[in-house]
Amino acid sequence: MVRLLSNREKTFSKSFNVKIIGIGGAGNNIVKYMVNSREWPSFCNIIALNTDYIALSNLGENMKDIFILGSEELNGNGSGGDPETGKRAAEADIEVLKTMLEGVDVLILVAGLGKGTGTGATPVIAKAAQELGILTIGLFNLPSIGAEGEKTYSNALLGLQNLALCCNGLTTVNNDKIINVDKEKMSIKKAYESANKYIKTIVEEIINIITMPSDINVDFADVRNFFEDKNGFLFMRINVTDYTKDGIKDAIETGIKTGFSDVNIKNSEKALINFKLNENVPSYVLENTRSALKEIVESGNVNIVHGVAYNDVYEDAEVNILLTGSFDISDVPLVDIPEPKLASTESSYLGGASNSTNSVYETLKEMDSNRNQESLWSDSLDNTNVQNSYPSTAKVLGLPDDDTDDVSYVRDRQQPSSTSRFSQEYGSARYNSQNQGYNRPSSRYYDDEDSYYSSRRTPAPKKKRSLFDRIFRRNK
Repeated sequence: MVRLLSNREKTFSKSFNVKIIGIGGAGNNIVKYMVNSREWPSFCNIIALNTDYIALSNLGENMKDIFILGSEELNGNGSGGDPETGKRAAEADIEVLKTMLEGVDVLILVAGLGKGTGTGATPVIAKAAQELGILTIGLFNLPSIGAEGEKTYSNALLGLQNLALCCNGLTTVNNDKIINVDKEKMSIKKAYESANKYIKTIVEEIINIITMPSDINVDFADVRNFFEDKNGFLFMRINVTDYTKDGIKDAIETGIKTGFSDVNIKNSEKALINFKLNENVPSYVLENTRSALKEIVESGNVNIVHGVAYNDVYEDAEVNILLTGSFDISDVPLVDIPEPKLASTESSYLGGASNSTNSVYETLKEMDSNRNQESLWSDSLDNTNVQNSYPSTAKVLGLPDDDTDDVSYVRDRQQPSSTSRFSQEYGSARYNSQNQGYNRPSSRYYDDEDSYYSSRRTPAPKKKRSLFDRIFRRNK
């Protein structure tokens, strides 16, 4: 019987494949920290991808697997902070990337968003994994606005939305939230180290839940079911010494308030809990944790699956919790960015073509179409399914629909170029070139920028500001 169990373990380790990929400078630093901090199971393969050869060469001897993206086009010189360049680099090596993903059961992508390679290349990899049916989990670092700038932050939000289309589950680590823990003493270097440690902890716990034997087991099927609806998710680890329901509830609420993520769990539907307990911990801690969690989640209807491992090594009760959730823009610091210029020649990585005038502002406007769509996530990026599959920015970030009511003027103003990358990839089915506007009953079209902006000086009164106004226009 013992030998049979051993054989099963060997078969499992050979057949189960977890791949952890760090993309771009921040992603490389995270996986570097991971390989230097511990030895990982044989079924875990950790890879660093970058467009910058020097950055890859400085990762050290423990980082065994590295790959230069877009080497023929960029010659290892990096993306220059341009997400479009990072995207092209990944697309150029897409066949190599697909080969890299063959046989993978779980793909964990780690990256910093806002700059070139992490923001541009990661969605390409995630989409390839989605097409191969791989369970894909994204752990993404959001930049500090004050330390890294408004443009970087804006690109990060756009990158986050693009990744939401392709990842089964994703969570964020917000550098500003880390800095705010101790603003007087927290340096940027320490903030990055805290982010690296937090992401490593999430990766460890996901792997532990899937693979570690326990007294009450949670298996891979439970993990896949947790992520099957494509949600954001929140992770927290709490040490419980007060086993009453109120004591556990206080510990969970403190973990949420002091956490580094922007995921909102008030309407959470699923939870995975992994208990690591000393044998002297009373059994009612399980029931009290479940009850406390249901009281914290506003719907009170969260489906909880838990596993339990008993070991004398644990002093009290370590409780690791994964909760599904959504991204709420009100939890992400907003910035005061000057009025966008429509004549800008800067193109976003999603809008793409060199002859397009789409800036990050214009791209966000394009993303706010189809706001009445039922599903938050898309199963396909095919051109034929674009109207039903491309979600609004508000929904990806967890906003109610009425917060986007007054972006209709944005959709009316758009004139997508037939040669733009966005038009080529996602189509422009809603645009009527003869009427020079979208096919909407109350469509308005502005002949020039002056009439466009003058029309905004006397807008119809609205109770709530649009997502575009809330992020990119001055607070008034």
